[in-house]
Amino acid sequence: MKLKMMILAGLLAVGCSAQASEFKMKIDKIDEMNGFILRGLAISGTVEQGCIAHDNEFVVARDGKEVLQAITRILLVEGLQEGEEIDGEAYTGEVVTFYLPDMKKEVVEIGDWVIGKATTCKKSKRR
Repeated sequence: MKLKMMILAGLLAVGCSAQASEFKMKIDKIDEMNGFILRGLAISGTVEQGCIAHDNEFVVARDGKEVLQAITRILLVEGLQEGEEIDGEAYTGEVVTFYLPDMKKEVVEIGDWVIGKATTCKKSKRR
């Protein structure tokens, strides 16, 4: 019985830590990009939880429903210290801008959530 309780406690701990590592960012800015090279949308927000890396999959959700699936393309991470460079990762508390190629402004809205469940973030020099 004691062994079963220990296994259950361990599974609960793993479940809680996996859930806490989920990436979450609320979109608070959307810009259309109509340049020669970059055409689509730039979406920005402050990372509320977790980490996301270049080429990770994420979804944009509104009212609990998925409205878009995309791959991470980080354009900008604001607030880097002098000498720091974008390393293809964004962490909790950072303001980040993602590029959504060939996307129209009607697809996403301010207040939508960017959610990533799996990440390839490594131990960055910033973290």
